Amino acid sequence: MKLIRQRDVIREVVDAFARSFAQHMDNVDIFPDKETPRAKLGRLMALDLETCKAAAVDAIVGNQSWTTVECDECTMENRSMHPRLDVVAEFQRGEKSVRVCGGCMASALKAVR
Repeated sequence: MKLIRQRDVIREVVDAFARSFAQHMDNVDIFPDKETPRAKLGRLMALDLETCKAAAVDAIVGNQSWTTVECDECTMENRSMHPRLDVVAEFQRGEKSVRVCGGCMASALKAVR
């Protein structure tokens, strides 16, 4: 098990963004602002990923999805119980992994008692 914090997600944003748009780096039709993924990637690479705020990344890519710490168990309905996750626990076996927040872990523990 390892803990995943927002800073960990931010540190990975350049590589994740580059992988996601590798085939479409010069496409101007992907983002509403018509900026190419290559241009956004350049701006992301200029950030200090050790100290920048999530809002700086969000402003470049146009949404919060690249900086959000996500629990694989939560659904949109029960996110209201813990809408802003700061940390999740990642459990990994081989190439498979699952990320679970404290709220979902507590619910699971209550269910088995």
